[in-house]
Amino acid sequence: RTIDNYTNVLILGVPGSTFDGPDLTDTIIVLNYNFDKNRAVLFGIPRDIWSNTLKDKVNSAYIYGEAIKKGGGLTLAKAEIGSIIGMPIQYSIVVDFDDYIKIVNYLEGITVEVEQTFADNRYPIKGKEDNDCLGDEEFKCRYETVKFKKGLNKMDGELALKFIRSRNAIGSEGNDFARIKREQLVFNSIQSKAFDHIGFFNLNKMKDFYNITNSLLERDITNQQSASILKNIIFARNFKTLKKTTLAKFELVDA
Repeated sequence: RTIDNYTNVLILGVPGSTFDGPDLTDTIIVLNYNFDKNRAVLFGIPRDIWSNTLKDKVNSAYIYGEAIKKGGGLTLAKAEIGSIIGMPIQYSIVVDFDDYIKIVNYLEGITVEVEQTFADNRYPIKGKEDNDCLGDEEFKCRYETVKFKKGLNKMDGELALKFIRSRNAIGSEGNDFARIKREQLVFNSIQSKAFDHIGFFNLNKMKDFYNITNSLLERDITNQQSASILKNIIFARNFKTLKKTTLAKFELVDA
């Protein structure tokens, strides 16, 4: 389905069952694809935008919808995010961050152009969320330090996940907008590596990549609809991706 030759796909990332709020969508990206220009624009949506409809942050739309009925999360999230960007969203995809790691590792890692050096001394260690740290009031044992240097960085799945999930860096990299930019950098790197790894006409690798990603995603876009977009990207050539962060008229609230 297209509207004026555009198709919008909502991409949601959830932190997984080992984290608090496992169905809250920490990553919210809209892929706006223009069939005529063979161009995709990525809209990063801050997770803490306030929704007057939900009376909560917009990253709760998926979990509220799922509470109503199975599959309702995608429907409600599309409606809420569509109102933010001012365009209807036809399709949606949800990926668990743990599964995201598997996709990057399948591609044998990605190379990301880090825009500025930063360190996060309070990156949560998976599995230690409830550790009492032997009475340490600052719970330091629950965290590790992650560092990234400006320039090209080779990342496996776990490192890429830390890069996009970091939210406690000192300075400008500690805010939500910086995290959205990092998400988009990684998304573009995955896209580029996937094309390089699979090749345009390597049917066996295409099948393998489809099988691994299909088993990891919840989606309401069919194979036929996905193939239509991919076919246009391949045969129209000169594919371009642009990045944007949007706030529209909505309000950010404290995390």
